[in-house]
Amino acid sequence: MSPELRAKAELRRLEREIRSDLDAMQRQRERIEDFSIAGGREIEPVARWSTLAVALHAYFGAVESALTRVARTTEGSVPSGAEWHRELLRSMSFELRDVRPAIISPETQSDLARLLSFRHFFRHAYAVDFDGDRLCEHAARVLRGHDRLVAELTVFADSLA
Repeated sequence: MSPELRAKAELRRLEREIRSDLDAMQRQRERIEDFSIAGGREIEPVARWSTLAVALHAYFGAVESALTRVARTTEGSVPSGAEWHRELLRSMSFELRDVRPAIISPETQSDLARLLSFRHFFRHAYAVDFDGDRLCEHAARVLRGHDRLVAELTVFADSLA
């Protein structure tokens, strides 16, 4: 396979993977809505908040997966070091001329940075009860920014097709 065809195949694979990550985000978004706003009220609070926390964690995981794929395919690597997650979000909010456009807006980057902080807490909170109000704040941020994030990632994925 020629280098040109190989590069084209990588970009098409990236496009398909981003769309798969978008599907995963949508599934988690629905779960987040169910357990933060409309539903979940009949469930014991500990179970409700735990389910919401898992959904928020999974949502961020799908987002980070998509952004990591973009960085690997377009830049050849992802940021490294202790702050690589935060640096990935930051770097995806600006254009790399002749490499790729900005993938997410500064507003989306800010929202995702807050969700990253929650994800860090979630991964290290072994003996802590979840604060329902704080979880609902994160959920509201996801629900408010989800359509914008989907649109941003879709614009990029469409450019690869």
